[in-house]
Amino acid sequence: MANHVWQRVTVNSEKEEVHRTLEKWWSGLDYNDVRGVVEPVFGKDFKYDTNIVGSKWVIIEDSDYGDDESYINFCSAWHPADGFLEELSSVIVAMDENACMSFTGDEESDDFLFAGYGSKNGFHWKMDDDEGPERPWEEECEEEGIDYDEAIDTFYDDVNEIQSSLLAECVMEVDNIDSE
Repeated sequence: MANHVWQRVTVNSEKEEVHRTLEKWWSGLDYNDVRGVVEPVFGKDFKYDTNIVGSKWVIIEDSDYGDDESYINFCSAWHPADGFLEELSSVIVAMDENACMSFTGDEESDDFLFAGYGSKNGFHWKMDDDEGPERPWEEECEEEGIDYDEAIDTFYDDVNEIQSSLLAECVMEVDNIDSE
């Protein structure tokens, strides 16, 4: 079985029709409807190609569509669906040139963390080059006399910090923001 990779996407647009379109595309899909996820982005004639999508499959685990901000949690196999996310960003910007899309992600075995950003200025995503923080395990914490709840909170704080840093780098890269 493939490792699951989660991509938590945020779409920001002041045009409510962008969010209604995303909701129309994806709110009623069955859990394993890969075709239903990719068709609105790549078109009905698209033949699924791992090299284009970036992963073996991509589905939606949950979503929340607002009036100016929407959240979509995609799940893919083995690798981020980076090609899909890049094309989705282009589709969103085509609907609203002032829209932007950001995402953070991780993989179930904690092997990698990543983030990305897209706007009218382009798209960039980045994977953490370093080995991420080591996940604490409850049994090991008990054996070592470490408070598991504190250790897991620290782990997730570290993960969030790495993802936030990656996302900030991507925003600077795409929107040409000088970091000084």
